[in-house]
Amino acid sequence: MSEDETFDNPIYTIQQAKSFFRAMGCSHFHMDREYPNRAKEYYRLRISKQMEKEWTQEKFDEHYAKIMKNSDVNSLWILHSAMEDLLTSIKSQSALVKMLEVTKFISDKVPLEDRVIVAETINGRTVRSARQGLIYLAYDWNNIPVAKEFADLSLHFSKYDEQKNRGYERCMSAIKLCNEIRRELRL
Repeated sequence: MSEDETFDNPIYTIQQAKSFFRAMGCSHFHMDREYPNRAKEYYRLRISKQMEKEWTQEKFDEHYAKIMKNSDVNSLWILHSAMEDLLTSIKSQSALVKMLEVTKFISDKVPLEDRVIVAETINGRTVRSARQGLIYLAYDWNNIPVAKEFADLSLHFSKYDEQKNRGYERCMSAIKLCNEIRRELRL
């Protein structure tokens, strides 16, 4: 079973479970929503949380390697966002530092029209009180210097470009949110 499969076949083996889990973004939510019957089969195999964490780390590292190869600049924001999703379940300082490294690496490589999307990933995509996004994550993991760097990077990615952008209001909203988070956290 490959990660691109539509999952028409039942899941019987650990390898099939791994492919399914990874294809669903290492997310039980996506497994349950997209393929509830396959998810039940997956759960019957009683995959350990440790095994899932290892699979998630593998997927995170694969995204990291793809970004560092920089083969397709148009996919950078997508890979970056996927890494951020995985980071929240990995919960390790080394992965956080890798996330910062990759964010710095793409800072001048992401096409101008996509940069605000990266800022939104850094800031969090939901209400501020949910404390999501990379700034809060670093801060809540007690890594204040990394939180400050993510805030600076958010402002970089939020800059409005007259020719290539996703809207002035969207850029200004990202800047405003980042500055509110900085004030709240005293960064």
